[in-house]
Amino acid sequence: MRFVVIPLLLLVVLIGGGTAGLIVSDVRLDEVRDVVIIIYGLMGILFFLVGVIVALGVFFALQALVGAGRGVFDESLKPGIEEVREMVHTVRGGVEFATDNAVSPVIRVVSVARGVRRGLDAVTGFARRGR
Repeated sequence: MRFVVIPLLLLVVLIGGGTAGLIVSDVRLDEVRDVVIIIYGLMGILFFLVGVIVALGVFFALQALVGAGRGVFDESLKPGIEEVREMVHTVRGGVEFATDNAVSPVIRVVSVARGVRRGLDAVTGFARRGR
């Protein structure tokens, strides 16, 4: 709270002192304009520098955060991903084994049985047609 009140009080004092100085002294309006332009330029430079410093701070903070994220990924997620990859490889090998040793022979037997049945149907069908 006092970080807001103290600068506001300082601003009021400066504005009041500047107004009193203009009333008491013999200053022309174009001189006041020039002083305001100079102060405005200096404040612009100051705010620009503060903005650059803040932007650099945010940039370096994000770089540190990305580095920490990579560290977490390398330490905890990468081994888990490797384990999943090994498991997929094992499952793929098991599926290939089951296909080669169980499914393929069953498919062959069913194919032969259907072929024999169609052959018999064809032979018995010809015999029926011939009558």
